[in-house]
Amino acid sequence: MNLHGALETNVQETESTYRTLVDALSQLGLAYLHTIGNPDTPILRDLLQRFNGITIVNTGWDPETDLTTATGLIDSGRADLIAVGRPFIANPDLVERWQNGHPLNTPDASAFYGGTNQGYTDYPTLDASGHSFG
Repeated sequence: MNLHGALETNVQETESTYRTLVDALSQLGLAYLHTIGNPDTPILRDLLQRFNGITIVNTGWDPETDLTTATGLIDSGRADLIAVGRPFIANPDLVERWQNGHPLNTPDASAFYGGTNQGYTDYPTLDASGHSFG
């Protein structure tokens, strides 16, 4: 795996390290364990089961976590909470949009981490009737 330049090239060593880490963290009474990646892969499934506490899952970048995926993970018990990034950045009213079936704004990836508020505070939100404004 390569995440933000952290190369994990030895699968067995990486999995062993994460299992040891999660086993130790489980005993500390931490508030939660947050993972990024497909929770159906054998290693993440194992880590999520090993952790003795709340689990927060983010499915990663491809595919982006949508309502169906989030609901499925919660309903199946594979996660306690779901973390979403890009959909929430582009839809500050994401919960309302998901609850009411409103269309989502498309995230502007070119503005991510750009150093300004562009792409974070300028997305349209819904008015009381569910129409987009802003």
